[in-house]
Amino acid sequence: MNKKDDIIILALDFDTWEEAKSNVEKLGDAGNFYKIGMRLFFAGGFPAIEWLKSRNKKVFLDLKLNDIPATIFGAVSQLSQRGVDLLTVFGDSNTAKAAAEATKDSHTRAVNVTVLTSENGTGFTTELVIDRTEMTLQAGLSGVVCSGWETLPLREKFGEDFLIINPGIRLNRTETDDQKRVVTPLQAIESGASHIVIGRPVFASENPVEALEKIKETLSGS
Repeated sequence: MNKKDDIIILALDFDTWEEAKSNVEKLGDAGNFYKIGMRLFFAGGFPAIEWLKSRNKKVFLDLKLNDIPATIFGAVSQLSQRGVDLLTVFGDSNTAKAAAEATKDSHTRAVNVTVLTSENGTGFTTELVIDRTEMTLQAGLSGVVCSGWETLPLREKFGEDFLIINPGIRLNRTETDDQKRVVTPLQAIESGASHIVIGRPVFASENPVEALEKIKETLSGS
């Protein structure tokens, strides 16, 4: 899942599936990996996933699942049968272990959210992210979601053999919107991110294909 074409995950943060679908169609072959969060999942549900998979697109289902282990195991097992490539949980070691068990013989990979990128912290945040990453990896999950601010410390401490997904990506670090701990695409990848999640910088542009290709160009030498 670390092919160059899969580094960029495009966030379909739209209110309706019709709008999301239209934007996927505009990108055509330029876009390969798409994030469906709660906002779109509650609007488009499983048909949205099925439509993307029928067009050979990869799906990152970001629902931040958190419940008792038996429920997590059942939910993640169901989602893996839908062909989801990557999904998130947001919980403790029991949650992480249940998700790891549910995906161990599956194509689906599960990652744990550490600290939301809308949270603004300093050393405390980094320490918390390191602690949650250690717990996540010990539980057997494939990786974590964290901001680009914490990516380099995680790579230095835990090595290369796990996924780090960075949301909160902006082309200019002064453009934060509802995110606090933002980085640019190149900063994220150079720090060690395996995937970056980008939405507004592409879909809010006048020419989404051109915007996406420019981002890819900035990463071509990384």
